[in-house]
Amino acid sequence: MSDGKNALFMRDPVAFMRRYAVMPPDNINSDIGDEAQDMATAAAVGKDYLYSNMDEKVGWLNFRKKPKHGALNLSFVHAAEGTVIVDGTHAPRAHKIKSYWLPWSAGGAIIRLAIPDANNIPAGQDDADYFFTATISGCSIFIKGTQRQPVIYHAGGQTLQNDPNNAATFWRGLVNTYSGAGAVVAEVNKTHYVSDPNAVRANQTTVNAEAFDAWLRGNLNNDFQIQDVHPWGCVMGVRDANGDWTFYLQENATILFYSFKKKFFSGNRVQSAIRGAGRPMVFREIFPNGAAHAVFNPGLPRRLGV
Repeated sequence: MSDGKNALFMRDPVAFMRRYAVMPPDNINSDIGDEAQDMATAAAVGKDYLYSNMDEKVGWLNFRKKPKHGALNLSFVHAAEGTVIVDGTHAPRAHKIKSYWLPWSAGGAIIRLAIPDANNIPAGQDDADYFFTATISGCSIFIKGTQRQPVIYHAGGQTLQNDPNNAATFWRGLVNTYSGAGAVVAEVNKTHYVSDPNAVRANQTTVNAEAFDAWLRGNLNNDFQIQDVHPWGCVMGVRDANGDWTFYLQENATILFYSFKKKFFSGNRVQSAIRGAGRPMVFREIFPNGAAHAVFNPGLPRRLGV
């Protein structure tokens, strides 16, 4: 069930992404593409990574919001209350969101997806006006090509680089080596959404997450106690009526918190188990206008989990 979120997204995708933190899955049916080749990476950790092209390019996505007081897995805090959790199939499904889809490989890979011109779709290939990556929590996303024919690369896996700038450089070097001609026209790496060197807790969080944490602590009443704020991200795209694509980075946060309520008779406050709530912090354009951005304080309801 989508609880109406599929239709709400398709009515206005940008407004939806400003309102809800969206958590797509790592892959659809374990598909990470075909024509895989090893990329020699002697400078990294003595292992090879895969370079793969997506074969099943289009997925049918279903959006549903995790309800209040849903169970929280502290080893995977992204799937928290209020987060829109996505599942997908490659088979058509009624009332679902038809979208180009770029997964992630836990084993370490660069996965490539080329979107054709809307006026020249190859015979037998499906097409869509939306694009999503898997949830990103440290990966790099690179875009080549043009607005009409973008090529997107999802690069992720363990690099054993302690400095997030070095990790970004590692993936950038592999993309430049293995993707062929053409310049990278847009990039998202972990310094942009999870490991900002400019944050007070450098390389452990972001400036936006720290600002959001401070805003939360200054705007909540005593019914809540903030424990921590964990940033993560999502990259999505929309094609307009002219056939041109625009891509965005959604910077999200999972708020870890305790809630309190009073016992009816004694009036004593009772603390809940630790809870988590997913919220978008920043939604900004990365291509074609990389400098464009929209920073906002999300309207936070009194109860974090709704």
